[in-house]
Amino acid sequence: MKRLLPAFGLLPIWGLVVLLDGSRPRPVPPSIEELAKVRIPEDWTIAFPPRDPVLARRELTPLLNKYCLDCHSGETPAGEISLESMQKGAQRSEGWTKAATEVRLRTMPPPDQPQPDRSERETLGRNFEILAADSSPLSVRRFAIRRLNRTEYANTIRDLFGLDFAGGSKFPADDVGYDFDNIADLLTLSPLLIERYCEAAEEIVDAVFRSETAKEKILNPAPDPAFLADKRQFQAPVRETAVKRLVLSAHDLPPLDPKEVERQRAYEIFRSFGDRAYRRPILHSEITRLLAFVESAQRHHEGFESGIRMGLKAMLCSPNFLFHFDREEFLRAGAPRTDFALASRLSYFLWSSLPDAELFELAARGELHQPDQLTIQVQRMLRDDKARALATDFGLQWLRVRGVRTLHPDLHLSPDFDEELRQAMVQETELFLDALFRQEGRLLDLLDSDYTFVNERLARHYGIPGVRGREFRKVSLKGIPRGGILTQASVLTATSSPARSSPVQRGRWILEVILGGSPGSPPPGADSLSSNLSSQPVLTARQRLEQHRRSPQCASCHKKLDPWGLGLESFDALGAWRDGDATGLIEASGRGLPEESFRNPAELKARLQTHAESLIHTLTEKLAIYALGRGLTASDRLILREISSRVSQQDPRFSRLVQYLVHSELFQEATRPGDQP
Repeated sequence: MKRLLPAFGLLPIWGLVVLLDGSRPRPVPPSIEELAKVRIPEDWTIAFPPRDPVLARRELTPLLNKYCLDCHSGETPAGEISLESMQKGAQRSEGWTKAATEVRLRTMPPPDQPQPDRSERETLGRNFEILAADSSPLSVRRFAIRRLNRTEYANTIRDLFGLDFAGGSKFPADDVGYDFDNIADLLTLSPLLIERYCEAAEEIVDAVFRSETAKEKILNPAPDPAFLADKRQFQAPVRETAVKRLVLSAHDLPPLDPKEVERQRAYEIFRSFGDRAYRRPILHSEITRLLAFVESAQRHHEGFESGIRMGLKAMLCSPNFLFHFDREEFLRAGAPRTDFALASRLSYFLWSSLPDAELFELAARGELHQPDQLTIQVQRMLRDDKARALATDFGLQWLRVRGVRTLHPDLHLSPDFDEELRQAMVQETELFLDALFRQEGRLLDLLDSDYTFVNERLARHYGIPGVRGREFRKVSLKGIPRGGILTQASVLTATSSPARSSPVQRGRWILEVILGGSPGSPPPGADSLSSNLSSQPVLTARQRLEQHRRSPQCASCHKKLDPWGLGLESFDALGAWRDGDATGLIEASGRGLPEESFRNPAELKARLQTHAESLIHTLTEKLAIYALGRGLTASDRLILREISSRVSQQDPRFSRLVQYLVHSELFQEATRPGDQP
């Protein structure tokens, strides 16, 4: 375990109170005065939009008759979705949600059918989402207490003690849901994990205190032993003129037994540490229970430090440390979060760690929830180095590239692959996202950009000249067929098989990660691509997929995936550019999607630019899932649609998206009546 602060054992134990506040050197963030000069724009607050299902059905009726009911009605509706019966009152939230997605992605109506204009599509999508929320079963949402995941635990220990804690690798892996490993329902507490937490607490506290020698009981005499003698009175004549006066003095002598002094010091240590570790003011009753460890150590002559050690270990194993929750959340459903709970949610969202001193101070004064103050704090936090967690923890999981660190390509087919290239692939994406998230990058740079970040190893892989050394730097992509996240090696490798590129996986990635759609589950009896073509001679990827789509069971999904994925066939399984492969020249064109034909990766990215609103909405939903630590409800999606629409219509930058989300009722409410995820 790497120590980032001086060992506590080298200092008087009362110094622990100061050290627990942390003194780890960091770059100085902009001052509040500097940030206050920034013009605070429009009101970021977005309330839950009103929903009128009666009006929604009325607006939908003529459009459904015009574009939808020819196929989605009767006894055998297309896709087993009967909009006719749903419109008449058959409540199917998931059906309305799917219909909204298909309409917004322009995959419905089919290309050979009359198409609604932009305004009609918006009317269809909006009202489908209103009916989805209206048809969800209303109940009080079950409030799930969320445990710290492995990353949050390590970061919290770092900021509490200044220790670079690597013991989290001993914890069982956190389960993943909705693409993220911070989902409350999945962060369970198993007996094995409890055991690991106890072991980690022991390891951490041992690293904090260097001295392992048991302290002996010490009696504290006065500075001058003569002070302790009995007082005596003397009378003698004084031959001087004087003014009669009485001089009184008092001496605060330490007691022979220092138990009371130690108790006071222990109280201050536990109070100071508890406020930060529990992310709220620690209660007097909680400190009293911790003092029992000090008193026990005193009774057994184990020394003051031993009692402090036991108390700190107990706090690190406490649910108050290991879980995110605020007591008032259980008492006042539907109430706004307390400022301390808001500070904690905000810091674990943007930093994956506990609030700093400034957030604690604002929470203690009850000012953090004020809109102007909250705006300034979000600006400050995004500029802090700790906000790199957004790229490493949110970004890599959203893009599904974190697993590249453990992928094993076929080295017979990719002999140039090495560990340095693997790490460079992931670091490029981290740096690209970090610049986008923290330096006011444009969200549309996700689809196409004229820059990226490379070192010599990755530049050689990309064919970018003039880059030397292991350090990463920002480079221009002028004249290079790359830009945005689609052409980064991490994404292209994560969406390939070990032996070859996979248009199907890449198409699915574009549909789900960029556009927010879903191909659906394969129908029963659908064969895999390999089993379908096992007896075929060598075919190009395009020919293999064309044969596979001849089966109606397979075509229903592959017609949504293959055109997108084929547009990236100019990149091999490791993301290197190629003009051809063993089957001949590469044809990286996409056909078959409505209004989406393209001839190469550059045109593919241009077509995706026309879906910018879908990208921003998908990012909004994923960011909300990550921030809240849970799945979304149909009601949640209404407010997120409003947020993504505002960001799309204005200057689409990540900081604006974060501001809208943080100021929303969705983020600030403790819990509210609503539908289940």
